[in-house]
Amino acid sequence: MHLETIGFTVTTAVTAGSAAAAVAGDSLVVKNGTNPRILNAWCDYQANGFLQVTFPTGHDTTRGWRSRVIASEVTARMPMGLAMDLTPQEQ
Repeated sequence: MHLETIGFTVTTAVTAGSAAAAVAGDSLVVKNGTNPRILNAWCDYQANGFLQVTFPTGHDTTRGWRSRVIASEVTARMPMGLAMDLTPQEQ
């Protein structure tokens, strides 16, 4: 099994949401694989807010998957055993 971390960052995010930018050296594109999935997501916020993940083949391409985030609480945002299926080469 091949594991890959996709990293992104946002500076001065607003309450209504802000688009993330790829970390240096990352394209935010899922590489080819036999069964790509999102296994979990972590974030570190300076204020309460939400984490939102959207992707073209997702059920809701506008809202995607959301999770509430408490300031300075870095914990896994998805329950163990939940995995979101992806399509290779999507962003």
